[in-house]
Amino acid sequence: MGRIILGGVNINTYWVKRRINICIGASNHRYFLLAMLMFIVTGSYACHLTFTTICTPTMYLDWFLLPNDCRWLYADFLTSICFVTALYSAVGVAGMCMAFVYQFTLISQNVTSHELARARGLGMVTCGGLVALENPNNCGLIRNWLDFWLSPSGRSGVDAYKEAL
Repeated sequence: MGRIILGGVNINTYWVKRRINICIGASNHRYFLLAMLMFIVTGSYACHLTFTTICTPTMYLDWFLLPNDCRWLYADFLTSICFVTALYSAVGVAGMCMAFVYQFTLISQNVTSHELARARGLGMVTCGGLVALENPNNCGLIRNWLDFWLSPSGRSGVDAYKEAL
């Protein structure tokens, strides 16, 4: 795991979000991932609920609604505001999905974003720069995810795995 010094304290970090001035560290990375997943699920549900409410829906497979007829969408001002807001929310959900996929690839390789950027600079990546080659911390997909969910926070993934054996 990468080490970053914040305020004179050495913290084991995965990801630093500079725009909102927080540090996603080993102790709160699981909660961050769960919050991202909750944002995606609730945002997708809200967009689907809004689109099927303001557009005429069609039932598929006797249980799933999809918007079908939206021709009267801009007849009412409030309906059009709801539609545009749901579109903006869908864009936000798509952005969060991309960030979630990025976090998924980082955890699957047991690599930090800084280590992946360093490997990208050295030309040691594949799959469009998302997979680091010759990663000594990579213990395999299942072991990396087990380590992420089961190891106590603040410990190195490789150390926690060796202690479990």
